Amino acid sequence: MIIKDIKLTIKMICPKCKSELKRVEIEDAKTPAISYQCKNCDYYNFEHESIMKIIDEIKQKELH
Repeated sequence: MIIKDIKLTIKMICPKCKSELKRVEIEDAKTPAISYQCKNCDYYNFEHESIMKIIDEIKQKELH
């Protein structure tokens, strides 16, 4: 038996209120920044890899 197209869902939980975090893409730069936000307590956190790409883009713009 061959199993194809398995999708894993990982739920991110808010460290403050234990509610589920929502994944949000913020598209103000060339590379979208991925943020995880809680609608109950306004907690948010950015995905490390995407925010580092945004910071690098900003630094490159400053050099030009």
